[in-house]
Amino acid sequence: NVLVPIPEVETWEELNQKLIEKCINYRDHHHIQYRKETVKEAFLEEQKALAPLPVTPYDPAVKSQVKVNSDGLIHFDTNRYSVPLDFAGYEVTVNATPFEIIVYSKNKEIANHKRAYGRNETRYKIEHYLDELEKRPRAIKNAKPLRHGGIPDDILNYKDKITGSDSDIQFVKLLKLLIQYGYEEVSKAIKKASEEGQYNVEIVRFYIN
Repeated sequence: NVLVPIPEVETWEELNQKLIEKCINYRDHHHIQYRKETVKEAFLEEQKALAPLPVTPYDPAVKSQVKVNSDGLIHFDTNRYSVPLDFAGYEVTVNATPFEIIVYSKNKEIANHKRAYGRNETRYKIEHYLDELEKRPRAIKNAKPLRHGGIPDDILNYKDKITGSDSDIQFVKLLKLLIQYGYEEVSKAIKKASEEGQYNVEIVRFYIN
């Protein structure tokens, strides 16, 4: 049994690689009881009588039609996942693989998430809510997607030092930079801005460019 003892791994990718290596070793060296040839040699002989594999690879994903609620969330298998708020109230297609939840509208991908295997978990992506929050800056402080969206600490610390009546709007714009340029570029820019004592989203944009 390839899972005895239980493999010690950090990721699914590492587990899959270990299983592949064990399977290859079994195929190349294991002898079936009372037969002199290896599994590989027996398979090569049997393969001559097998039909060819389908041209299109098998898709193991589970598909489901769901309705997006007013909070921009879809419900699948006891958990919730965000999609762009523009799709609230519409039917979408969920493509659930073992590791991902991919959401489509009219055959166009609109969202994807790492699949949750707990119960009553909610997976947010902040980019699904930024346009709406920019229109309603007073909602930013209590917005669940921002509180539970996994925003890095250095971004939050920089945001806390932005002052002025438009600080909430600037925070949304800072998050848009994060989505547009990626964490590494934005993190380097806010570090530079902080070293200069400059706390403004346009300064961050300047250092990125």
